[in-house]
Amino acid sequence: MTTRFLRLSALFALPALLAVSCGDTAGEDFDRSAMLRSIGETVILPTYRDFAAGARALDAASAAFCASPSAETLDATQQAFWDAKGFLKEAEASAYGPHTDNPLRLGPRVDFWPARTDSVDALLAAEDAVDAEALASRGAGEVGLPAIGYLLHDPTGGDEAVLAAFEADARRCAYLEGLAAYLVESADAYVTAWDPSGGDHLGELAEGRGLYVDVFRAASHVFEQVLWTIENVRELKLGKPFGKRDGGVLQPGQLEAPYSGRSLQDAIDALRGAEAVYLGRRGEVQGIGLRDWLLTRRPALDAEVQAAFG
Repeated sequence: MTTRFLRLSALFALPALLAVSCGDTAGEDFDRSAMLRSIGETVILPTYRDFAAGARALDAASAAFCASPSAETLDATQQAFWDAKGFLKEAEASAYGPHTDNPLRLGPRVDFWPARTDSVDALLAAEDAVDAEALASRGAGEVGLPAIGYLLHDPTGGDEAVLAAFEADARRCAYLEGLAAYLVESADAYVTAWDPSGGDHLGELAEGRGLYVDVFRAASHVFEQVLWTIENVRELKLGKPFGKRDGGVLQPGQLEAPYSGRSLQDAIDALRGAEAVYLGRRGEVQGIGLRDWLLTRRPALDAEVQAAFG
């Protein structure tokens, strides 16, 4: 864990390093529109498609677990949760448009963290419907991956306590299955919104229309979101719970994912997503990224940035 923290700390200088390039006028003939389209096609849309596939896997695993609760089916469901959340964390570097803006504003519906356990417990204790349709009108604290993570994990009692809780209360399974089904709908909404054959937010970003006004501001928006993602890791994901803010007071209640134990991995996945946008590469697919823009303006910074990402 110490090694991981050291690698993460090296990235905290990136906002200052990258921001230096914003004021330069060199490389103004760089095709920002081509870069934005490539980032959308190579990184953003594939990440949301993987998230949608991960949500479906979680939905199927939840149904299998509820049909036959056991250590094995619980483990499979926890793993599906872990995988789906990883894809969503990678997408934080692209968390704008459908994620933050109306009419969709999907972000709070899938990732309102940390889990609002009082809200989840209150809904469990109530008699309100908890299927996907009903959950669509519930508060953000009652839906999304944080709520699912809370239901599937017990840091104190472990998996035995989780199984016992589900076996003692059939409503927990109804709620879990409703949450998973609603997550599928939300994940599909991301894909539809970004897909050129759907809402084409990808085209809106690449062409600088709608929310973005022009291509220059669209490119700046993508750049700033990468910086924000890195700052968010420093300030909220790690800094706040580990006493690096607010007068050095430890705040373990502000860990992103205390029940699943995924908080550090959430931070790593978010940085991995930022790196993908910077490089314009996801997996084996290489496109045009922010790095290419930087190389036309301050090429000497690239080595420092890539070394920080490690």
